[in-house]
Amino acid sequence: PYLQGLYLMAENNNRILSELLEAYGDHLLKKGKSRKLIIAYIKSTRRFVEFLGEKGVTDPVKVTQDEVKDFQRFLYGCGYKRKPIMSFLQCIRMFFDFLIEIQVLERNEIRGVEILLPPGSPAKSLPNAADLQNKESLSELLDAYAKYLADQGRSRASILTYTNPNRQLLKFLEAKGIAKPKDITEELLK
Repeated sequence: PYLQGLYLMAENNNRILSELLEAYGDHLLKKGKSRKLIIAYIKSTRRFVEFLGEKGVTDPVKVTQDEVKDFQRFLYGCGYKRKPIMSFLQCIRMFFDFLIEIQVLERNEIRGVEILLPPGSPAKSLPNAADLQNKESLSELLDAYAKYLADQGRSRASILTYTNPNRQLLKFLEAKGIAKPKDITEELLK
């Protein structure tokens, strides 16, 4: 019975996001989610709904990935860091999953949106190949990789996760007398 009322609302041409957000809060409550969690989900998603409302978008069918990217830029402009913006997007994705569940939407366009890098961050491009060839040691090469990951906005823990196994490989290669990138051959790695 609860979802039937939502299905009727979805069939109605008046698909106002703020009304659907209220229904989403009720849905979370009926699923047994804690009050604190519901408030967090709704607060984050409401901020997005208000942002869309200012742009004149009230129908969830008309929400595009561009609006989500604009919202991320707006949040960066308000001083938010990357991690809280990731939380905002997660809440928004779950709201749009709910809209699929109640048959307001057929697919969740929001799922394909990547978290944007903060303004002024270097692009995700790989290091210049010429710069990598100038590295004299394998350690310098690995340090360049760690810098590349940091420039992408990766956390220190994430960088360590990617580089620590490679540091062990470096120790193995150094034990075999290989210290420079150009000394590595396929046969030595077999």
